[in-house]
Amino acid sequence: MSHTPRLRRTSRRYLTIDVVWAVVVIGGLFLVLQQQQIQPNDFWWHLRLGELIVESRAIPSVEPFAFTIAGERWVDQPWLAQVVLHATYETGGTSAILLLHAASIATGYALILLTVRPQRFGRAGAIAVLVGVLVGSMNWAVRPQMFSFLLFGALIYLIESHRHGDRRRLWLAVPLFAVWANTHGVFSYGIAVLGVYVTSQLVRAALDARRGTLAPDDVRQAATTAAIGLLSLVALAATPFTPLELIEPQLSQSAITQHLGEWQRLSLTTRDGAFVLASVVAFAALAWRRARLITPDQWLLLALSLLLTLYIRRAAVWYGMLLIVPLATLIADHLRYRQSSDEAGNRRLNAVLIATVVVAAVAMSPAMRDALPRSAPLLTERTPVAASAALCEIAPSDARVYQDFVFASYQIWACPRLMGFADTRLYPFPDELWDDYRLIARGGEGWSETLDRYAVTHLLLSAQAQPLAVERARAEPCWNSVYRDTRAEIFERSCPPG
Repeated sequence: MSHTPRLRRTSRRYLTIDVVWAVVVIGGLFLVLQQQQIQPNDFWWHLRLGELIVESRAIPSVEPFAFTIAGERWVDQPWLAQVVLHATYETGGTSAILLLHAASIATGYALILLTVRPQRFGRAGAIAVLVGVLVGSMNWAVRPQMFSFLLFGALIYLIESHRHGDRRRLWLAVPLFAVWANTHGVFSYGIAVLGVYVTSQLVRAALDARRGTLAPDDVRQAATTAAIGLLSLVALAATPFTPLELIEPQLSQSAITQHLGEWQRLSLTTRDGAFVLASVVAFAALAWRRARLITPDQWLLLALSLLLTLYIRRAAVWYGMLLIVPLATLIADHLRYRQSSDEAGNRRLNAVLIATVVVAAVAMSPAMRDALPRSAPLLTERTPVAASAALCEIAPSDARVYQDFVFASYQIWACPRLMGFADTRLYPFPDELWDDYRLIARGGEGWSETLDRYAVTHLLLSAQAQPLAVERARAEPCWNSVYRDTRAEIFERSCPPG
């Protein structure tokens, strides 16, 4: 009986309609993410590298997969993410990978939502999170980037906690960046966000000092904030690579990236472009006469991230995450609501809704997908499972394979003894090689001479992405078709190059 008042207080606090909003949005996101499929593009070579690192207890420093750049220096910046992916796969296979993927992304958004206190402003925060999710929904592929969702959300949570008076939590940014620098390249975006916030705090302290309103405690807080920023920058050195090696993959844009959708400029005619435009219009409308509610550093970060998104559409996800807190602030002020005193019946209904979301998330987990009717397989149809197995059986270990670069990622995992032509890592390969890759893919003039120059012995071609190359190989007397299915066709050289 003594616990009854405490339970009532807890129910009044956590079983409100605002908490229902928060749970439904985050739980719904988690549910949707669990239904994702693993694309062949990037995931598999990351998984193979994680296996290599665990087996050798060393990070590869020399090109491991492509005969075209064999022996060259290789910088594997996201090595820690690859080890985690390998450990997860060994534990529970692709189901566990998809569960980790969903949990990482959903937790990142949940941490941002916590900064707007879902007990009181869950409705505003949930709406803002939904907008941020829609803006970044085109970039949910299963790869190490999943961890940047989590770490970026954690960084925003630490910054907003510091902004609202919890000064100690921002110290966690130092170990956060030590981990992030070994996990995914978006750490550079994160350190820029922290730098803008720290600089804004120092500028405000300097202005207060000029006006003579700076208290001694404010001086200590400004010095502490500056120290956190500097130590976070130093923490980026906790990697086996030099600073230039860390940022080189992000600065390098080879010719092939110009033809990949996520690296192109944002078009307002695409779905993600429409979401970005709608978010800008909605934010501008809400900010009218409420601009004072948004801090200068938030305005600056939104402007910079939006410009970056217009230049490279894959940056939309980080713009969307940065948008959530200021957008929730504007929505909360616009709604001007307060927590209502829910009746017991309403609280019971809220409890049922929350429980329903939780049960649905568990029932529709990737591990249960095979038991669900009309559920999508864990791997997409583009994954050349059968063709890679056939190639591994047909080709000798010294074979030199030209393949669709999307197929290459899965081949690296399924048959690691075979070296390939090029793959979705993109930046290690020079532009001249990508020119040759495209020439072969379209079966153009100089097709045979180019294959001879690289001494290619086998072709693993995509029926959908490389039909002209398939047609050309079938017409050439020196190439024999040794395997074919609906996704791919394998050709083997029957006469020596030249």
